[in-house]
Amino acid sequence: MVHKTDLAGCFGTDSGFRIDDTAAFADAVSRYIPGFLLGAEGPCQYMAKRMLVRDMGRVEFESFLESPGSKTVDTQKFIAFIAGMAGDDAFFLKSDEYAHQSEYRLLWHTPNPVSGYIDIVCPDARQFCTRFEDLIAEKPSTP
Repeated sequence: MVHKTDLAGCFGTDSGFRIDDTAAFADAVSRYIPGFLLGAEGPCQYMAKRMLVRDMGRVEFESFLESPGSKTVDTQKFIAFIAGMAGDDAFFLKSDEYAHQSEYRLLWHTPNPVSGYIDIVCPDARQFCTRFEDLIAEKPSTP
């Protein structure tokens, strides 16, 4: 969310770009993500301990059982419940040691887990960005 010339080095590069229109950028990229369902965006929350606190209200633990009368918990039901409680907030938590990065994240949800990464080439998204080099060139020189 801020431009600092030394910030790119934190990510092992000497360059970067600012996304000027996050919604349009995310929309352009979403067209290249197989099975894209929905997205989210927002600033990271920096905390000493990456922990979400939620009021779960009354929880009927029987709803997590494999079947009525069973004594076995259905792991998928339990994981879905926890994920629903956390929402997307868990994706925006980051250790406070990285607060200087002022990171803003974009999320693209798909129906299936993705292992590793997807290498996306999306020239359409470039129009919504400004390269750091161009930002430096825009700054007026000081006398």
